[in-house]
Amino acid sequence: MFMIDHNLLDIEEALMAANSLRGAVFTLKNHVPEFMGYNIGYEYFVREHSYMRGDVIVQTTLPHDVTQQYAPSGGQNADPIIENIAQLKDRYTVDLTTIIAGKQSKYKNKFFTALSNIGVKTMTAYAFLPPDSHGFGALTILEEVPNASHTYPPERFAEIGFQFHTLMKRQGQLKRYLGINAKEQAVLERMADGKTAQDAAQEFGVTPRTIEMRLQSARQKLKARTTTEAVFKSVCYGIL
Repeated sequence: MFMIDHNLLDIEEALMAANSLRGAVFTLKNHVPEFMGYNIGYEYFVREHSYMRGDVIVQTTLPHDVTQQYAPSGGQNADPIIENIAQLKDRYTVDLTTIIAGKQSKYKNKFFTALSNIGVKTMTAYAFLPPDSHGFGALTILEEVPNASHTYPPERFAEIGFQFHTLMKRQGQLKRYLGINAKEQAVLERMADGKTAQDAAQEFGVTPRTIEMRLQSARQKLKARTTTEAVFKSVCYGIL
């Protein structure tokens, strides 16, 4: 359960009413007093170096004009939080004032300058997935008062993050974020059951070529090189 002092049912109902992953992250921010009203971010990926190929789910409560600076500034390959998620044991803090003041830091770019301009001083990421889970994830708090979230034990945010992530998978928010439709999901389910494209084609009354096209679309959305990888990621994301 969420380790917070108010009604969990109210939070779950509000999260389930969100029409997107971004909306759910806003709901989390607005209902959890431990975030102190600061902007937050949710990050998840299934393999340690997935960020190098852009295979990361990221959603924040940042204003759009700040977010628009992210990709042009290097995106996930120039993000100190994402680069270090796989090594997080509890929490990891990035000092933006040091980055902005430095001359050689690779993180001194338009995105982090924009964060600094809206008052962010430190970013503290809290790992929320246990070591035996599939993937790596963190909740990041963008602190206007340096290290403000450190007044709480890391376990507090790990519990909140884990339950949020679990709920997002269960209610299909990750599937919607990735854009997997019902036909693609059905074909992935058949592949997970060991069926062939011919088997699926016969079951759905379409041609094997149609099945292959649906699989190709699913692989592209999941950034999977093979159908086996697509099935694995679908399990991790709660699609299967």
